[in-house]
Amino acid sequence: MDANLFHPSDLCGIELSALVCRGHDIIARILYLSNGIPSCFRHDYTLHHCGVASVKEDEGKTVLSSLWNKISAKKSLKKMMRRQVASYSQSGAMMNGQVSTPHNSSIRSDTSTSDDKYKSILIDFAYLGDPEKYDSHYHMLQDEETEEQRRKKIRDQEHLENAFISEFENTLNEFHKLFSDVLNYYLDICSFADKLENSHYVQYTIGSLLHHGQGKQLLVETLYLYGSCLIAIEMYIPGTIRERLIIAKQRYCKNGNPSSEGVTPSNSQASTNNFEQLCKLFQRTEKKESIEEDMPIVPKHYLDRMKISPFLLEHVLHALMTHDIYPFQGIAFPSFQHHSARMSKQTSDLFVILQFEPQLMNQSDMMRQIVDRFLGDNWVIPLYNGELVDLSTEWREHLDALQALKNTFPESKIRSLDASNASQIMLWTDEIKRYVDQNMLTNLYVLEHSKRLFDCARNANVALRWRMLHRKSPLIIPSKKSSKGATSLCQIDEGDIIDLILVLSQFEARLKTCCVHLIRDKASFWDDFRRNSVSRMLQLSNHFLGKDSLASIDKNIGVGDWFSKMSLEIDALEFMNSVQDIQFCVDALADIGKLDQIDSNAQAKQIILETELDLLRMVKCEHFRDDIVAILESISDSGYGRTAIEFFVPILHSRSLRDPKSVGLLRPFFIKIASFLRKVEGSSAARGGDTSQAKSYHSTAMLAFAKTVLDVIPVSIFSTYAMIVNSNEKSLARLPPKINVDSLADHAFCDDRYKLAKLTFELSILTKGIIDMKETMIGDLKMHPQQLLEEGLRKELVRQISFAMHDHLQFSISSERSKKALRSRHQVFLDNLNLLARRMEGFRSAIIWLQDFLRIDGLDIYLQESTRVIWHSTNVEISTESKLCPLPASSAPIPHHPRTKDDPKSNTFMGRTLFTLTNMLDPKFVSYSRTLDGWFFRQSFETALDVKTVALISKSIGVQGIIAMEYLMSHKVSMELDSFYQFYDNALVNYGVMLEKFRDGVFPEWQVPKYGTTFYRSAVSKVTKLMVPLSTFFSRIGKLQLLRKMLRTELRLGSRINAEELLQTSLVTNGEILSLLLEEGENLVLDDRMRDLINASSQLQQALGEGNPISTQFTKSNALEGLPSLLTLFILHYAPVLSYDAHFQTLNGRDDESFDGWVVATGLGSVLRQFNPAYTKATFALLGQYVKCALEGLLTKSENEDYSSTLLDGKKAIYNVITFLKHIRDVCDLSPSILNDYIPQHIMEMLELLDE
Repeated sequence: MDANLFHPSDLCGIELSALVCRGHDIIARILYLSNGIPSCFRHDYTLHHCGVASVKEDEGKTVLSSLWNKISAKKSLKKMMRRQVASYSQSGAMMNGQVSTPHNSSIRSDTSTSDDKYKSILIDFAYLGDPEKYDSHYHMLQDEETEEQRRKKIRDQEHLENAFISEFENTLNEFHKLFSDVLNYYLDICSFADKLENSHYVQYTIGSLLHHGQGKQLLVETLYLYGSCLIAIEMYIPGTIRERLIIAKQRYCKNGNPSSEGVTPSNSQASTNNFEQLCKLFQRTEKKESIEEDMPIVPKHYLDRMKISPFLLEHVLHALMTHDIYPFQGIAFPSFQHHSARMSKQTSDLFVILQFEPQLMNQSDMMRQIVDRFLGDNWVIPLYNGELVDLSTEWREHLDALQALKNTFPESKIRSLDASNASQIMLWTDEIKRYVDQNMLTNLYVLEHSKRLFDCARNANVALRWRMLHRKSPLIIPSKKSSKGATSLCQIDEGDIIDLILVLSQFEARLKTCCVHLIRDKASFWDDFRRNSVSRMLQLSNHFLGKDSLASIDKNIGVGDWFSKMSLEIDALEFMNSVQDIQFCVDALADIGKLDQIDSNAQAKQIILETELDLLRMVKCEHFRDDIVAILESISDSGYGRTAIEFFVPILHSRSLRDPKSVGLLRPFFIKIASFLRKVEGSSAARGGDTSQAKSYHSTAMLAFAKTVLDVIPVSIFSTYAMIVNSNEKSLARLPPKINVDSLADHAFCDDRYKLAKLTFELSILTKGIIDMKETMIGDLKMHPQQLLEEGLRKELVRQISFAMHDHLQFSISSERSKKALRSRHQVFLDNLNLLARRMEGFRSAIIWLQDFLRIDGLDIYLQESTRVIWHSTNVEISTESKLCPLPASSAPIPHHPRTKDDPKSNTFMGRTLFTLTNMLDPKFVSYSRTLDGWFFRQSFETALDVKTVALISKSIGVQGIIAMEYLMSHKVSMELDSFYQFYDNALVNYGVMLEKFRDGVFPEWQVPKYGTTFYRSAVSKVTKLMVPLSTFFSRIGKLQLLRKMLRTELRLGSRINAEELLQTSLVTNGEILSLLLEEGENLVLDDRMRDLINASSQLQQALGEGNPISTQFTKSNALEGLPSLLTLFILHYAPVLSYDAHFQTLNGRDDESFDGWVVATGLGSVLRQFNPAYTKATFALLGQYVKCALEGLLTKSENEDYSSTLLDGKKAIYNVITFLKHIRDVCDLSPSILNDYIPQHIMEMLELLDE
């Protein structure tokens, strides 16, 4: 076993390896939890986003680039990799109190009032100065407040605390566990150091461990990871937020102390809940929590709060300064010119560990030694997560360290380094492009020129590394504060950097593939070369022995025998044990080639040269290193650029739009960027620990980054298709059936057809590039290019559909109440629906047309995503969690749109559409026609809303849109019914006694009341104030119910035309279920499967338009005493003033009244449907009683009464009552005989006699 590696049973190695793995996992949890800081904890923080590269528009792609710039304007300001939260800065006064948090859809991006409400109970470490003051809420009280006000405020605070605990208890426990784990990590490091000093590990001391190959790496990495944990917490969880989290946990979750995971000694377990140490470690630093340029990342005296053993630090720092901690880096970068790259990891370790003893950075001799050894040509170093540290800024408070840095990097050297790096980037970009474009990287070429190829990879990676690290350094690009008269030294463009990254990643991927093949099959290659050499020697032997019939030369038996013996010598060679013999054979061939007979024979010389070349290849096969792939991975490592690469995402997008072929370069690019994961995996595999959490987190982050980069492809696809559609519609006219030869040129449109062909070709190249990408493992996750393309396409389709519906379903409608305004609303509504219908048809045809290119089910994707958008809008409009409808599963986020000025009450386009529909149906001007199933203007008979309008709605938002609209209408009806019940309960307070007297006065219903019509007149006059609210309720409910009926009719017609088989299947299934229910009766036991079947059948029936929506029972309401009496008085109130419209076969109110007979009857009937059928019968009985009473009064008229002046007792009122009852009977699908049950046929005949 290698002496530089720990034995698997070595206790010291086990504990040290476990510490390293824990460090990786803790940092991953810090990055993960920092994305989920509740916004109430950062109410006084603003979010600082990092910048991104600007993209120059290409003239040939103006439309695509402009479109992408508009789309990504907001996206580009966010962290792309979803692995960290951006920097926070504390501000005393915030604009509108808004705070953004990227990368987490479950966290709102703005701080709402509900988040600010917890501000008063979230205290920092000021709480520790006087806990009683804050626990008793005295800090909220003011001197001028009364005792009652104070008690109320304290009660409110207690209720607020209870709400806070129920909402954030789990979050507080998660963060407390994180902070406790970091503290335990520190305590375990101290415990390990004590064990080393006390010789707990018999075979190891600190000195011997630092001379052990793997031991010194693990010990250094342990301290580095602990320092990285503290730095990450300071960067991503600012000090004030940490204090609020710790104090909130201490105050409200005292019983929820989660235990720490990992290898933790028993003496460390007792310190987990050491609150004092926790506060000391995580209290806010002196670092200003504000956005400033060139601000140090690590605050002074931050990492040395909790002291680490000075003896351990002294030995570790000495080892870092004198030893090569990572000797394998010396193999990867053997040249002195690459010294900084070879020592890069060790430099990062040294920078972090120096922070534990910051006073050492004030020792000039030591800092000069560090700068000379580690910082020969670079002054920017990467930390664990790719965050860059500029030492010219970081060492500003350490004058000796800063002076050593300035002495090493005068301005002239910086200029020279910048210019040299720019030329190196251009040089190696061209060189690597030559290898890639000419397909030079074959197995044979790599075998023969491996040194040259690896030197090329080294030089290119070193040049790329230097530029990525120093790209934003103030010494290269002066900051705003120090840029007075200063000019930037940067001599290279961001596009050149991306060029190098893409071609270099492609080059490294091909080189690695060849190396893998050579390592795996080098014995096979060696054997092929040996056989070829033997064959050539036998060929020469036969040639000189005269056995070659194709060539006639003088025989030379000696030479022929020599070549025959040489073939035997070569054939006897053994793999991996014949280098000296091969060299002997090569020398012998070189010597015999000097003979005159051979030297004069060109064919023989050529064969000898080829044999020598194969023999040398055999040597190279034997010497081909088994660890060459690991060397290449070390050379190509780009973990330093995990953060910096996000700057170039817009450039990658622009390049993909401009050059579709570049999409094929993205797969090796992702592999190169994910090289950081190899370090985490190495900690798990080579060191026996478990880093599953860290691997999972970073793999997910890299996969999210890949999705972000590939998001531009669906955008480009839709943009290109838009151009194709535009070209087809405007430039390329449809060809007529017959064309004269003379006019053939007029229909050619050669230029337009060339542009169309070019666009189609670019589209095919773009899609082929991503489809041809192979499945790639990124850490523990597999990247499926086809799946990523589909997800990106879904995301773009959702965005397009959502914006289209939001834009087109906005109706600038005047609030004026007139026929002219109503007609204007109708026209605006139709125009917007037509525009949306064309747009949606374009999306549908686009995705269907693209499905052959993308190898997906385009129509299915379109239906799923459009359904998601529509139902999401419906759910948001309803805003009731219990009534949310399930959405199809998809990861595509649905954009949120603000409310519009025209309709500030509606949340979404579904609400605006419904609001506009109901506003178009003003009963003052339009009437519902049951025969034509629509609303029409009364005098002109123009259409206000009919089946054609509903068909247009269906065409615009689809079948699922119609179903969702009906669902929303049902919700509105339910709300109106709830309001009606509340109104009725309130009315009973004042009118309950009167309704009871009315009910007693008309009892029994088969008998005419004692006081005749006078009794009715008196009762109606007492409830006049209730009539307008009741009319409004019934009108709203009836309007919505009739709209639901029209939507059901549209669905029913569509199902009979387009889904006949589904309809018949549904009808059969529904019939079978009903038969089963009737047969079993009360004995039927419904299991979950049967309930699901019934619910599914019911939903399918509704989707197919079956059933009468008027008969829907929305709520289970309690009995409303006196409701039939009130409804009777309502009808009697309006009966004398209504007029019958023969055209619409309905009752209309006066010109100054908003009364539509069919609508009000539908609303009233829907209310009755919510109760026992006895309510309906009672209402019919009371109205039938009135008809008999009024008719009796007409037949027995007295000379002293002027019946013509008594409207209530007139024939008009009787006819209107009967007509209204017929309306209720028809809309509610009641029995035709119900009217005759309470108004006998002879009563009808008597009315006819009165007419005569």
